[in-house]
Amino acid sequence: MTLESKTNLRKLRTEKVDQRVTLNVSGRRYCTWDSTLKKYPNTLLGSDAIKVFFDKDRKEYFLDRDPHMFRYILNFYRDGKFHLSSEDCVGAFREELSFYGIKDESIYDCCLEEFNNLINKTSKNEQETKECDCAEFRRSRNRSFLRNWLWNLLDNTETTFLGKCVQGLILILIYLSIVSTIVETERCCKELTFLEKYPDIFFRFDAVCIGVFTLEYILRLYAAENRWKFIINKMNFVDLLAVAPFYIMLLFEHFSPSSSSAVENASALMVLRMLKVFRIFKLSRHSKHMRQMGRALKRAVFDLGFLFFAFLLLNIYFLV
Repeated sequence: MTLESKTNLRKLRTEKVDQRVTLNVSGRRYCTWDSTLKKYPNTLLGSDAIKVFFDKDRKEYFLDRDPHMFRYILNFYRDGKFHLSSEDCVGAFREELSFYGIKDESIYDCCLEEFNNLINKTSKNEQETKECDCAEFRRSRNRSFLRNWLWNLLDNTETTFLGKCVQGLILILIYLSIVSTIVETERCCKELTFLEKYPDIFFRFDAVCIGVFTLEYILRLYAAENRWKFIINKMNFVDLLAVAPFYIMLLFEHFSPSSSSAVENASALMVLRMLKVFRIFKLSRHSKHMRQMGRALKRAVFDLGFLFFAFLLLNIYFLV
């Protein structure tokens, strides 16, 4: 906006020709000038269509829209430049632009490339999801009723109350098995750990947890349409690694019963015990918050890598 146009606007407002407009967006009020909105007459706020939203009692316009994103809309009317927020959903921004009648071309150059990339990525993901849903629907019709029921019970746990109960039970067992793995390494006296003093209790509890995890894995494998894809899936592979150490340790003890104490102290068996940590990763399939945290860490992997590298350099510098 040039100096001359700014002077003209100040003159209009001094002469009371320009009117002050109050926009109530879902309870949050924004104030601007009528001339600011009229700069873009082909949009909702700059045309006569805005009169539909006028509240005669309060003498303001009420819009039932997102108040957070509206500040970016209002800045477009003020400056003629529409900028995006990297923290918000691009799809939601696009819906707001469509509602207010603002074209995608109004996005400023600094944000346009990122906007187009995200839109293309979103469209591609939606197309892949649609294709996957159609393929899943075709496969589900070929499955028997029992396999469909088991799959919805164990994999689509949010669809039924029984599925939620099964998910809750598995979550409780995962938490308890993790706590048991931690407790068994603690010392209950000067020379013995809890595992060495109460081996039968820990073994029976571990056997119950592993039995439930194994049964869940076998039933999901039976209910899966494509069993090979099920086996090579990374989350299912984590489930398999979570139960495998227990059975391998049983094989060690069965084939070498005379030297069980030596086997227990072997380095190979210690590695198997360390593999119990994979039970923590089972939470990512049963907990929505764990999946969200995993996606957040994935997005910030470069920042975390830089932080780790800086921390490593500091350690090397002070050690030298």
